[in-house]
Amino acid sequence: MDLTNSNYLVGYNDPIQMPVSELLTGTYHFTIPSYQRGYRWESGDGNNANEETKQVDDLLNDLTNFVIAHPTGKANYYLQPLMVKPRYNGIDWEWEVLDGQQRLTTMLLILKCLKEKLKQNNPLFTIRYDSRKQLDFGRITYEKSSSDYDYPVPNDNQDCYYVRKAKDRIEKWYDDVVDNNNGQLQDKLKEALLNPDASRGANPFPLLRAVFIWYNVEPASSNGPVAANRIHDIEVFNRLNRGKIGLTASELIKALFILFLKKLGAPLGSSLTIETLVRKWDDMGRKLQDDSLWKMISPRNKEYQNRLDLLFDFIRESDVSSKEKQSYLYYYKKMNSPTFTASDLETLWDGIKRHFDKLCKWHEDAHIHNYVGYLVECGKSISGINREIGTGATVTVLNNMAKQVLTAKGISFDSSGEPDLGYLNYKEHSDAVRKVLLLFNVVSCDKYGLKFPFDSYRDGSYDIEHVNSQTDNPIEKIEEKIEWVKSQAFPCLWEDRLEKDKATNKWTHAASIARDLIIEGVHLLKKFSKTGKDTRDEFKSYRRKVVSYYAYGNPNVSDATISADSDSIGNLTLLNSTINREYKNALYPNKLKTLKRCDQEGVYIPLCTKYLFLKYYTRTTNASSAFNMMRWRKEDQDDYLKAIQFTIKNALL
Repeated sequence: MDLTNSNYLVGYNDPIQMPVSELLTGTYHFTIPSYQRGYRWESGDGNNANEETKQVDDLLNDLTNFVIAHPTGKANYYLQPLMVKPRYNGIDWEWEVLDGQQRLTTMLLILKCLKEKLKQNNPLFTIRYDSRKQLDFGRITYEKSSSDYDYPVPNDNQDCYYVRKAKDRIEKWYDDVVDNNNGQLQDKLKEALLNPDASRGANPFPLLRAVFIWYNVEPASSNGPVAANRIHDIEVFNRLNRGKIGLTASELIKALFILFLKKLGAPLGSSLTIETLVRKWDDMGRKLQDDSLWKMISPRNKEYQNRLDLLFDFIRESDVSSKEKQSYLYYYKKMNSPTFTASDLETLWDGIKRHFDKLCKWHEDAHIHNYVGYLVECGKSISGINREIGTGATVTVLNNMAKQVLTAKGISFDSSGEPDLGYLNYKEHSDAVRKVLLLFNVVSCDKYGLKFPFDSYRDGSYDIEHVNSQTDNPIEKIEEKIEWVKSQAFPCLWEDRLEKDKATNKWTHAASIARDLIIEGVHLLKKFSKTGKDTRDEFKSYRRKVVSYYAYGNPNVSDATISADSDSIGNLTLLNSTINREYKNALYPNKLKTLKRCDQEGVYIPLCTKYLFLKYYTRTTNASSAFNMMRWRKEDQDDYLKAIQFTIKNALL
């Protein structure tokens, strides 16, 4: 088939594998209707340049990796489906893009870059955005000497801003990656994107192809649009994708809906059209880019190439009557039933919207957001949660499910509903401790009507942190021992040496101990300096004394006691792994300073971790500790444990 003849395809009804190179004949003109959103990739929070171009980078990286991975042999790189319909403008046929405009526009910018940098003469396809007719893609150039090199101007409008961002990113990719590879990448990219297809008699024919899946959703004749009379779309589509084309489930399902909507039409009186379906689909996909929603509902142990795939897993798994394991086949089998009607199609579509709206409502309700997110973090699926919610009052069900997470880890509750947590320790119950501390933070946020930020929590790789450092975490190298004494022990002890009793204005007992420890540390450093080694392992004893001093006010507590208390839940909290690594063997005062700095810099510190270091949980009757911010003593640990138990008890009643 001659794919270079745009007019020939006007009346063609079947899905087509369209090599990008076959669009480069000067006969393809695309329009983006005004009801579509403009050109902009949406990913992350968009607060920095890398986030705003992430999906452009993803495409460039995919193309680069594709050509590198296939130095010889035939291979196709499949782009997302391109849903189009022909529109006659009075002179020629244009193609109105119903879906795929973002990728098509980015591909045009890439092709323009390669054409100019590699001095090729391929005529490119054209794109016109009906909502931004002043945006002239023909003016865009990568020639630095051209007066249009700085076009488009980012400040003109939002589309110009994103087009310019993408253009600049593509040029940087070419300069840093493509042009820095001895010409090998240039040749392979030219083969994949620019060289004519074998169907045009190219010799030698290209082995690498970048391919759009082309769907003409409304075939037409020279007399205007006509109804399709060859309904092979579903079977052809199924054959194309049977183990060959790496499209995601949601992309396949979208194609099914569009193809069946074209086949069956909408029920009488329905507002469902291809355009409304594509708009809603795009809106759902855009909303799922919000990480505060996404990381409330998405499992940790599964990566989704397309976030909408999770929605269809949710729908399929929530249908207790279905045994189907693949979401695409779940819909395909329903639609391929001999009795399937236009009304059935609309019912399926309504079900998709209803399930998506349910996820959005969960996210909007702070209480449901907190508990669903917690359960998902603990390995529950949103479909399982949804089924449980259907059995009773939402709040009661969620409370019971959270309680079951703890009981499954062996945690018992007394008759008043208070959990028994005192026996938990880091070495033997790390997973149970992690679930308890996360629940403590979640229900504490919930108490104040706040949403727990599962996006920040997951992105920061938060894990269990010892408040008072472990003494059994070895420091072996002599340089590291010297550094610990100088940077950890001395700065903290130096401040403590001046502590006075406010009533008598005399040095406190703690100040005297601090001075003794400073003197001992100085002697230790002199030995290290003289011998260059720790011959009698004196550092271990000195470190134990300093850690014991800050944890108990007594430098002579045994290693066994320190180790047991250090691993108990009263000495454990959740913290960002980066901060944890930054101060790994730090004393409590230095940890407090580091947390304050990180908090001021905008790093997310879990609410209960912040409260812990502020001594929020220490009872005022323990005044000697509550107002001593530089120590985390045994009484602080005990009060902290009681606060955890009390908070969880009240939340789950």
